[in-house]
Amino acid sequence: MSEGIVQKGVEIDYINAMLDGSQQTVPGNKVDVNDDTLYQIFSVSDFKVAVLRSEVHAIVNASEFETIDDVLFHASDEYTIIDVGCLIKPSADIFSSNRFVLLGKNLALTCEEDLGEETINKDTVCWRTEESKRKWLAGTIKSKNIILLDIGSLQ
Repeated sequence: MSEGIVQKGVEIDYINAMLDGSQQTVPGNKVDVNDDTLYQIFSVSDFKVAVLRSEVHAIVNASEFETIDDVLFHASDEYTIIDVGCLIKPSADIFSSNRFVLLGKNLALTCEEDLGEETINKDTVCWRTEESKRKWLAGTIKSKNIILLDIGSLQ
């Protein structure tokens, strides 16, 4: 069995375990997320992914912008493309998504669909510890099957 297939299964199992509640975090050791409670929700590889709304500049269609390698050109700005699907389910093609979420840190996250905005009560989030191997995963909301991204770690 190839390493890519094994890695893909491990990542999917890990995310599913987080959403099922079989992974535990250390109480009181939360990732520091801004005090904002409004998040932009989008779908990636059959998961709902949340990013603080204050971080999001725009959600754009991939076909409307030029991309070269892992860079998206939008107006006079260059955005580094982060394939969120590869974090969840490793894949070979970073351009399989049809949209990008443009962030203030000059990052463009791949996504399949914009699911709108949602206010998230931070008490409902199962926060990851700072020792987590997946720094990009800030936490999960099991009841809604939502993954919260830590944008600082994606840089």
